[in-house]
Amino acid sequence: MPKIIVTNGGPHPPDRWADTTVEAIMDLIRIPDDSVTAEALTARQAKRGLSPKLFAILLPHHDGVQRQHRGALKKVKASQVGEQIDVTPHMDAADQALAALAATPFAAHFAEPHVQEVVRQIIGSHTASVIDIERRWHADALAKGA
Repeated sequence: MPKIIVTNGGPHPPDRWADTTVEAIMDLIRIPDDSVTAEALTARQAKRGLSPKLFAILLPHHDGVQRQHRGALKKVKASQVGEQIDVTPHMDAADQALAALAATPFAAHFAEPHVQEVVRQIIGSHTASVIDIERRWHADALAKGA
C-alpha cells in the first residue's frame, strides 16, 4: 500500500524518502506473522536485517537526487518546472538494491524478472516524486520572487 509522506514547510527530507522506499520494497517480502516454523523465524530475522542495508543505499540516493535537482533548478525558468521527468540517470540505486536483495534468503524471489521490475518501479516512482516536489517548491519560490 502506498504511503503518504507529510512534511510542512519544504520538500521531504531524504531520510524520510529512504524510509518510505525501504518500506515499499520490504512489503514485497511476505512472511506469515503467526508462523512459528524455523524457516519463518529465520526469514523474519533476515527481513529485519535487510532494512538497514537498503536504507544505506537509498539515503544517499535520495539525498543526491534532491541536491542535484535543487541546484539545477536555480538555472531554469519557472515554465520549465513541469517538464518531463527522466529518472534513468538515477536508477543505479535500483541496481544496488537488487544486488543487496540477491545476497539474502529472499534472493530467488528478487531474481524473478517481474519482482525486479516492481523494485525498479518503486525506486523510479519515488525518485520522480522527489524531483517533482523539488521542482514544485522551486516554482513556488520563483512565483513569490525568492
